[in-house]
Amino acid sequence: MIFTLVLCMRKKQGEQLIRTFFSNYPDYNINFIFSKELPEKNQGDGHPIFLCDCDDDLLRLQKQYPDVPMIAVSHDANVTESLMGCPWLILSPEALTPEYLDEVYCRCKRIPLTILETTRCRLLELTPEDLPGLLLLQSENASNTDGCFFPADCPQPDTFLADYIHFQYPFFGYGLYGIFDKNTEHFMGIAGYHEDSKENTAETPDIFISYALLQKYHHHGFAREVIAGLITAGKERWGFQNFFARISPDNSASLRAARDTGLRIIFPE
Repeated sequence: MIFTLVLCMRKKQGEQLIRTFFSNYPDYNINFIFSKELPEKNQGDGHPIFLCDCDDDLLRLQKQYPDVPMIAVSHDANVTESLMGCPWLILSPEALTPEYLDEVYCRCKRIPLTILETTRCRLLELTPEDLPGLLLLQSENASNTDGCFFPADCPQPDTFLADYIHFQYPFFGYGLYGIFDKNTEHFMGIAGYHEDSKENTAETPDIFISYALLQKYHHHGFAREVIAGLITAGKERWGFQNFFARISPDNSASLRAARDTGLRIIFPE
């Protein structure tokens, strides 16, 4: 995804931001334009995102371009500005990263973020369209709650899913994701990260990895592939150090996948 960053901000700080970005990401394809309005399409080939450092401009742009993502920029020259009218804020030029731009744009446009890709799979944030696949996974794991997305006897799965999407990803930055076949785009199952307050001590995990596949995708090595991708992404993107899985001792297939990928296993009490 190519972006055009429209800088509605002080020239000096904007130029510093541009220099820092290209110093950190010299090969990243992006456009920067100084403007107080949305440029004509021929002035930038990418998806527009405003960067703004003034309260008045923030309010004006939000009214004028409600569908264009916007990032507030804080720096030493605008300390009197509140910048409270914008949900996205950077405190230094170094905070502007390609991953951050992807997240801002996708959150604004309600596009599920792509978390990682493996040889055969793609992990995406869940959407309401994944409800049928999640319900099928729930029914296939009726006797194994660890393989379910919804709590037992969940009265309104659609509401639960909508709330999860609305709160989990923006607030925590990570969660459970849908696994999709890269060739067919079919829903395959779920996998992702979660914390466990009962295990949150100095001797226990930074993060748990959970995973569950629809039955037709069992015994094809997909779980190992996805777990390995989650471990790599967890270290690089979120700085997780230790990875655990809670697996029943009679779930031999999941135990093999966890051990093969280096997950530390905790048996349920």
